[in-house]
Formats: sequence, structure tokens, C-alpha cells
Amino acid sequence: MSGGAIAMNERAASRRRRGLIENAQAYLFLVPAIVFLGLFKILPALYAVYISLFRWDVVQGAFRGLDNYFDILWQNTTRSQAFWQSLSTTVTYALITVPVEMALALVLLVGAGLLVRSFQSLMRVKPGFDPSNTLTMRVTLPFGTYKRDAQSIEFFDRLFQRIDALPGVQAAGGVEQGRDGQGVGNGRGCEGPFGRGEVEQRQRFGAGAALWAGRGQLGGAVLE
Repeated sequence: MSGGAIAMNERAASRRRRGLIENAQAYLFLVPAIVFLGLFKILPALYAVYISLFRWDVVQGAFRGLDNYFDILWQNTTRSQAFWQSLSTTVTYALITVPVEMALALVLLVGAGLLVRSFQSLMRVKPGFDPSNTLTMRVTLPFGTYKRDAQSIEFFDRLFQRIDALPGVQAAGGVEQGRDGQGVGNGRGCEGPFGRGEVEQRQRFGAGAALWAGRGQLGGAVLE
């Protein structure tokens, strides 16, 4: 046998071994489900069939075989009438509830699909600025040290100067959050503790997040 044929046989044997291992792993994953079904579904069903073949008066009595079934289906009038009535009630309940539950499940499925599609569409909407390569942070100054606005302005001016000096930083800015939760200033060139004056035409947010389109109200000036 040539060397090429031996190599092919070895590869085929390796593929078979790998397939057997993968199948064994798959069956191992099924073991918990099989055990659960066996303990709580199959064994109770088999035991129910077993006890239906005997006479029961609190304890197990004589073996009756199929006589219990004949008795409840037509031989014993009282028991058969109760059985057929309960069976009709069960069938009626199933015919009413199953379609309703399926309809409700379909509505929930469609609603979930629409919600996912809306979320995907929302994620594709451009927010009006490019957030890539942008770093944000929250800076809270201690009131005991920075009691006057001039001190806060001086601190943030120094902060922005040091950030601008970092390699790769294109621009730095900030937003002051007012007591009502609204931003009342943005970056240098805005009214507030970050500086004073007019907002530049190409004001940037953070370190490189330039506006794409739209208008924004920043510190009393309109940004286009």
C-alpha cells in the first residue's frame, strides 16, 4: 500500500473518531433532558397504566386487566356518564383555550419582531455627530475650594489646555448641567463656567466628535 493511501486511510479514521466524539458530546448534552422527561413524564405515565389494571380501595387489590376500562366506558352507567361528561368538558376547554393562546402568542411574537426591527432601525439612525474616538467624563468640583465662577472658569480653562496638549486630541469641550438637569453651556466659547463668548461655527464635542448636520442650541448661540 502506498504512502498516499495510508495517509488517506488515517485521515478517514481520524474523521470517524472525531465524528464519534462529537456525537457522544451531543448525547451527553441531551442526558439532563432525557432524565427529566423520564422521571416526570414517562415513568408517571407508565405507572398510571399499571395502576389502571388493578382494583384499588385505598390499597392495591386484585388484578382486573381491561375490566376497569370497560366499566368506565359503558358497563357502569353512573361512572360512564361522569366520564363522558368530564371528557366533553375537557375537549370544549381545549377547543376554546388553545386557539386563544396561539393567537395571543402570535400577537406577542409579531410585537417582539417589530420591537427588534425598530431597535435595529434606531441603531442605524445617525445621531447628528460622529461619536467615534470620543472620550467623555464627569468632573465635579468641590464647592469648598471653588466657591466663585471665576475659579471654576480658570480650572476648566487649564483643564482644556492640558487636554488639548495631549497627543491625538483634536478638540476638548464640556457641558455644564444646571439644576434642572439641562445642559447650559458647551465647550470653550459658551456662556457658563467653561468660558464666555460666541460659539464657533465648527464647535466640536469632546475629542473629535464633529457635528454632521442640524442645529443645536449651545449656551445661547445657534450651531449650524
